[in-house]
Amino acid sequence: LRGAGFVFHRFASVAGRPMKPIHFLENPLQPISQQLWADAVYVRDLWELKAHTRQELLRTALILHEIYHSYDLVHHVLKKCDEGLAQTYLDKVLGAR
Repeated sequence: LRGAGFVFHRFASVAGRPMKPIHFLENPLQPISQQLWADAVYVRDLWELKAHTRQELLRTALILHEIYHSYDLVHHVLKKCDEGLAQTYLDKVLGAR
């Protein structure tokens, strides 16, 4: 993926199982501490964004916000697109805490 211009972003859907004999009675398969698998999320290298159109940047920001909750990365992308929009987004995200 790196050769195609993608970089690792995060793990999503991390899952696992408990180590026997310890487990939760209400859900014996719920992991306690052992993580066994996850989906790796890769994104296009977002440090060089000059070649992307405004529309592409806005779509990227929308996906990162809605699906991956990567608010810091969304702000970075929006800042490359429109400083005012990035500030409005930052104010809303920080105000939502």
